[in-house]
Amino acid sequence: TPYLIIDAEMENTLKYTAKRGVDVCMILPGIADNIPAHALAKSHYRALTEAGVKIYEYLPGFIHAKEFIVDGQKAVVGSINLDYRSLYLNFECGIFLYQNNVISDMEKDFQNTLRRSLNITMEDYKKLPLHVKLTGSMLRFIAPLSKLSLKNIKNAGTSDFSSLCQHFLCLFYATSIKCMAFFILCYGYYMHDIIYPMLWV
Repeated sequence: TPYLIIDAEMENTLKYTAKRGVDVCMILPGIADNIPAHALAKSHYRALTEAGVKIYEYLPGFIHAKEFIVDGQKAVVGSINLDYRSLYLNFECGIFLYQNNVISDMEKDFQNTLRRSLNITMEDYKKLPLHVKLTGSMLRFIAPLSKLSLKNIKNAGTSDFSSLCQHFLCLFYATSIKCMAFFILCYGYYMHDIIYPMLWV
């Protein structure tokens, strides 16, 4: 997939699948066409790698293929990225294949691409520049809108634009709740250190 912008549910699914012993292997671009989206994708590397998910970056450059292959028996190919908008908002197009001869050709292409890709390890993640890690972590708050642009809004229909507004409001409220919870937690620790000793005086 060219974009790895997933929520906690999808990340946990990939992690639990790998921990069950399934060989989960992903190929992402080595050179990005969207720097913020690339940084956001890298923010998932640590958790996925620690769980046993194999992540590769295509060394020759950007890769735009969107396909899923399962056990050489099932496959999906189309326009579906592993990002929030593709999975929940956009009208994507994909073909599901089952026990079809073309799946073996897809598998060969995947393995050929894999040979030209770099396996990302924890050591590689640790070597990432600090600004890349910080950018990816901060962008997680607005991940659902990370591929939104003015062009998308201008070309969107009324119903689509309404959906975007609803997603933005949900994201705003969710972020506000997270910030409020963090503030309450910090305030609680602060007051605990002041009030608790006074109770024993």
